[in-house]
Amino acid sequence: TRTRTRTDSLAERKKRFDTSVRYLAEAPPSMSVALLDRDASIGKEIGQQRFKRIMHKKLIVAMVGLPARGKSYIVKMLVRYLSWMGYESKLFNVGELRRKLTLGGKSLTGVDASFFQANNADAQRMREQMASMVQDLLYEWLECPPDDNKNKPRVAIFDATNTTAARRHGLMERAEQHSGVKLMFIESICNDEAILRQNYSLKLQNNDYKHMEPEKALTDFMERVRAYEAVYEEISDQENGGDISYIKLYNVGQKGTTRHCTGFVARSIS
Repeated sequence: TRTRTRTDSLAERKKRFDTSVRYLAEAPPSMSVALLDRDASIGKEIGQQRFKRIMHKKLIVAMVGLPARGKSYIVKMLVRYLSWMGYESKLFNVGELRRKLTLGGKSLTGVDASFFQANNADAQRMREQMASMVQDLLYEWLECPPDDNKNKPRVAIFDATNTTAARRHGLMERAEQHSGVKLMFIESICNDEAILRQNYSLKLQNNDYKHMEPEKALTDFMERVRAYEAVYEEISDQENGGDISYIKLYNVGQKGTTRHCTGFVARSIS
């Protein structure tokens, strides 16, 4: 019996390791660990750093889109899918926080459309503060998993309109300050009138409008939509110097496009 001794050069071993690293982006976590262990002799510390970067165990999914474009439906489907995949996920909704707050002793539940106008500086400042407060809660949850779940991927869903490039830039800047965190946007674009009518009807059932006369509620809600339309900027490939990760869904899933959805968890979603 002849025994063959493998005497790869360092360059060849590095090339083989890089091939494994590229495969890590697509492989399940258990397989990724096996690949990492196999090539540990090349450099365990380097391998672990690359592994942690590619796996993106902490993922933020930030929703983007005008009101009544199906974001809530997409979020519900996403949470169910992540649970089925065995990932921990949690929803962080800016609108829900607003409805829990008061201003001058008056609840912010049911504020009229003027609260969302771009020229309402005080309300604009409050909306940004609320978005920041929700992000504080999001990162606290994302960065502090229980001891028995430290190696389990976590997905935080930031549910807000996020309709301007400036807001998204702020989200990306903050994510870059946290090691091992990947931020991905899901933008919901809808121009199907039948879907929109159905979504408008559902919106009138939420806590902002359920105690209001339907006709009056619809009028106010449409004014809110127009306020967002006035400042809405669809996600572009040029944002963040081209380094932006997103999924765009048209008419609640009739068509979709993706960009830079790397890492096993992000690719699973896309």
